Amino acid sequence: MAGDPVWGGGIIINQAQQSMDVVSATEDADSVLVYQNGGVAGITYEGEYRVIYFAFGVEGADESSPLVLHRHQVLSKALGWLGLPVEVSGGEPVGPESALPLCLVHQNYPNPFAEMTSLSYVLGGGEGYLSARGVWDGSGGGRDASYRDAHVKLAIYNIQGQRVRLLVDEPQEDGRYAVGWDGRDERGETVSSGVYFMRLDARGERSVRKMVRLK
Repeated sequence: MAGDPVWGGGIIINQAQQSMDVVSATEDADSVLVYQNGGVAGITYEGEYRVIYFAFGVEGADESSPLVLHRHQVLSKALGWLGLPVEVSGGEPVGPESALPLCLVHQNYPNPFAEMTSLSYVLGGGEGYLSARGVWDGSGGGRDASYRDAHVKLAIYNIQGQRVRLLVDEPQEDGRYAVGWDGRDERGETVSSGVYFMRLDARGERSVRKMVRLK
């Protein structure tokens, strides 16, 4: 769901399951995952306890592309939000805050688009880093000061995972940024209609979102 601090930066592709449920959140719950057609695919509840419900089988997540969330990444995000330690192979258990993003690319606007679209993203949470509860803490500080002015790459990829256009390739401080894409590739040629992915790599993390180009 766009803007959600935990789930807002990832795409899950599930083509193995032909019949998936659509759910709706009650007033005290939140819709955090949606299908391409807009139906709600996942909800969370936070009160005296925390609950995550997926309306689809996570085991069916497609792992053929590096541009989408894999099964272990989905589970890592879920466990992190629940406050459970996540065991990383070859390392120490990672606490819930590590599942929260230091970089997040938002949905482009307009989408679909024909000639020009705007891509916006946040580094380090903008006004402040994300706290363990998934809200802005407003501190302007972070888990690692070395991330505050690190290299950032924002690029467009096609459905085959091939890079189409590199839009940002430079060090950037924490904050909110926006850049436009005119639907052209590195050679200045107009790309064909279809599905594309914007991928943000920064602060040792990755955020991906899907968009559609129409002529």
